[in-house]
Amino acid sequence: MRLYAIAFLVGIFIFLQLPALPDSRWSLAIFLISPIIFYTCRQLSSKGLPLLFILICFLGFLWALLRASLFFSLGGLTTDQEGKELIAEGVVVSMPILTNHKPRFEFDIHSLNYQGKKIKPIGRVQLSWYNGFREVKLGERWRFLVKLKRPHGFMNPGGFDYEAWLFHKGIHATGYIKNKLSKKEEEFYPGTADKINKRLATVEHASLIKQFRQHLSEKISLVLASNSSKGLIKALAIGDRQDITPAQWRVLTRTGTNHLMAISGLHIGLVAGFVFFLMKWGWRWVGYVCNFWLLPRCCLYLPANKFAAVFALVAAAFYAMLAGFSIPTQRALVMVALVMLSIFFQRVFRPSVILAVALMVILIIDPFSVMDAGFWLSFSAVAIILFCMSSRLYQKSIWWKWGRVQWIVAIGLTPLLLILFQKTTLISPVANLIAVPWVSLIIVPLTLIGSLVVSITSDISDAVGALLLNLAARSFDLLWFALDGLANLPFATWHQHAPVAWTVIPGLLGILWLLMPRGVPVRWVGVIGLMPMVLVKPPVPKDGDFLFTLLDVGQGLSAVVQTRHHVLVYDTGPRFSERFNTGSAVVVPFLNHRGIDVVDMLLISHGDNDHIGGMESIMEEMDVKTILTSVPQEITYSNKKRCANLQSWHWDNVKFDIISPPTEWEGGLQMNSKRSKALRNQYIGNNGSCVLKITNMTGSVLLTGDIEKSAENYLLRDYINAEGSAMLSTTLSADVLVVPHHGSKTSSTLPFVTAVWPKYALFPVGYRNRFGLPRTEVVDRYRAVGARVIDTAKSGAIEFSFFQNKNQNQDQNTNLNSPILYRKENRRFFNQ
Repeated sequence: MRLYAIAFLVGIFIFLQLPALPDSRWSLAIFLISPIIFYTCRQLSSKGLPLLFILICFLGFLWALLRASLFFSLGGLTTDQEGKELIAEGVVVSMPILTNHKPRFEFDIHSLNYQGKKIKPIGRVQLSWYNGFREVKLGERWRFLVKLKRPHGFMNPGGFDYEAWLFHKGIHATGYIKNKLSKKEEEFYPGTADKINKRLATVEHASLIKQFRQHLSEKISLVLASNSSKGLIKALAIGDRQDITPAQWRVLTRTGTNHLMAISGLHIGLVAGFVFFLMKWGWRWVGYVCNFWLLPRCCLYLPANKFAAVFALVAAAFYAMLAGFSIPTQRALVMVALVMLSIFFQRVFRPSVILAVALMVILIIDPFSVMDAGFWLSFSAVAIILFCMSSRLYQKSIWWKWGRVQWIVAIGLTPLLLILFQKTTLISPVANLIAVPWVSLIIVPLTLIGSLVVSITSDISDAVGALLLNLAARSFDLLWFALDGLANLPFATWHQHAPVAWTVIPGLLGILWLLMPRGVPVRWVGVIGLMPMVLVKPPVPKDGDFLFTLLDVGQGLSAVVQTRHHVLVYDTGPRFSERFNTGSAVVVPFLNHRGIDVVDMLLISHGDNDHIGGMESIMEEMDVKTILTSVPQEITYSNKKRCANLQSWHWDNVKFDIISPPTEWEGGLQMNSKRSKALRNQYIGNNGSCVLKITNMTGSVLLTGDIEKSAENYLLRDYINAEGSAMLSTTLSADVLVVPHHGSKTSSTLPFVTAVWPKYALFPVGYRNRFGLPRTEVVDRYRAVGARVIDTAKSGAIEFSFFQNKNQNQDQNTNLNSPILYRKENRRFFNQ
């Protein structure tokens, strides 16, 4: 079974690397003949083992193919339907998540109408209700006026793959709810203006367990309304983590205790074990004490162990359902079920076989769970514990063994954490040694009992349940004091670059050897296998070279320039809410992926949200030496300077020049001359953007922020010939231009485009942005001068290497190496 599970997993993993979905029509035939091939391989015994592995691997591939084909065949939004006003009827299938008091939820569409005509429903979508929303509950049936778009997310090295997450969740489109029809659409829906965004039925389409989850969520929120631990308690009770604050997540992540905020396998096991021993004792007590003729006979035919196993399995299943059947709880539930069935049927299974069966069951139920980091962490942690603690002879106390478990899990998961997150926590063993027993033995029992009691509608149960939940919250406050102290230690977390591909195998083998039992010689050699993952860094530019990466931050701008020993970040992208900004979601993960922890200069072109929104997160996570900006008055940090024309510096033989705004404006509001006042009025807002040119022997990049026509005219002041037309400017000309103001019609005048004459025109824009950028006439203007036009919405992050050594990827028409388009290079079948 262990071989089968691993082979099946390998097949699914290979399938998920495909850039396009293969034709699935022939896979059914192969499935039909696979039992014959499987039987033949089994008859070959050990000689057929490699062939058997390959066959099961192929079956895993086909199973994933069938499930993916089924998903895409059920629905999907066409390009013609994107951005159109649609009337959708369906059912709310997830608990609404409130962001800034505005709900986001999943909605199964049963009926879809466009311009008065019914069209094919597209399955499950994710909706947000920004304005004029009302309370939405799980299981209710609604009619909404919606605008939808196909799944689309940021695509950057080291970043979160939102499109993969949506695919795993089974979501075909995302969108938002409109409050009323536009005038041009009203003619198609006469008399329906008061019938949209209406509740058609109350909660009757949700399962009882989902209704119970929402009921508990509301009750806990009411009881702990003003308590800072409310989100933590809800996470332990029902797996609802939306109320955990960013500051709390930071502490949990830095201490390696964030796994406790999911209803983890440990909690499922503890609940099952507690119920098992409680029911076992209770059934025996019934057999000894009760003298009714029926009960002793029941105890004789149904022994206490079997009786307790049934109730323990039911309790574990109920708790897993409260968690929403997350991957760790699925794994734990299958393992608990096998253990309890082995007790009931008096069979003995090896722990590794139980883990393999759990893996196989989850892969069959949800083959795309492989896309979830929790899948790898959950199964790897249990496998490490079984490998290091099973069949070992220790004459030690239970607390010594518990401490050993924390250390071996922390060490064993290190390679996986470095691969997935480019970081690991160094204090995790100490933090978990304290937190796991405290949470599992004190907080979880109080939370579960309090939640069950408060779910009963009565004054007494409300009072008792509130008391227990408040005790659980106070217990969390005591634990939080210790966790917060550990999280603030300067050495709490180890950050590094993404491991180079070839170092992964030696690292995994090294960890395996390091965790071998005593008696295995020179176990310390395993450290040598792990060292390349840490010490071998990605290649950096040589002296005189630089890397330029325009990041995909949606409708905003952020770029990173890396020389041999220095890093500059130009703008930080937008801030969408208190919980989400592209500084923490895009820029910091990219820098971590590259192994960068020091930013020599953070250049903020101007004060618009789509350029400065992610600054705070970068300042918190990175060591930023200098901030250069046109809006120092909007920045509270002391290491700031105003940018102005004629500022220039060299890093590693790469030249950096600020060519706008004018030097006269550097004094800002303090300058009183007429010329300074005129310049100040002209160069505020977009036109005050810091314009940066980067040059080496290979080529140049021009970053323009959001400058508009007047700022472009300033840059062109010395480059207009006698006839009044623009000439190619040696100062403005650049091989790569980040187009001003995202391709707005207020910028990129013909004289400016002619003066720059770029070979590549890059548009930092969001997918289907509401401004309609880039404008077609602007794109045509750049194409007219021979520029290759690339935008981040279609290409993801765009990287240029300005290297003096030529290579096979060099653009035939320029001295530059061809750009790397991250979306194209890392495309998977679920990406656009």
